[in-house]
Amino acid sequence: MGGVVTHQLQTVKKNNVVQASKGNETKNAYSWWDSAQQATTSFDNDTSVSTNIPFLSTYYYDTSGHLTTVSIQDGRPRTVNYITDSYGQIMNRDEQNQNGNGNPRDIYYYFDGL
Repeated sequence: MGGVVTHQLQTVKKNNVVQASKGNETKNAYSWWDSAQQATTSFDNDTSVSTNIPFLSTYYYDTSGHLTTVSIQDGRPRTVNYITDSYGQIMNRDEQNQNGNGNPRDIYYYFDGL
């Protein structure tokens, strides 16, 4: 995968014995542009529960490879929309959750290209 981390599994040991009820797992998938860009991230915070549904984030990009939207499915499902400049720097971040409450907005200012 070109040097990107695609899978992480963490286990908990007690007295050098893996505890079956503990651990978490993160899986990353990538889209390839000029470099690797995240396509999805899933996180399971308790790998011992077979019915546990992992949290999932899906990333969307425009035709230039700049981030436009992230769909986040977790305990508070929401969509985060981004406006970027021609360099791909995030200028605006708007969050919309399903119930319409607690939707933060971030606006970024860059001076002299920084």
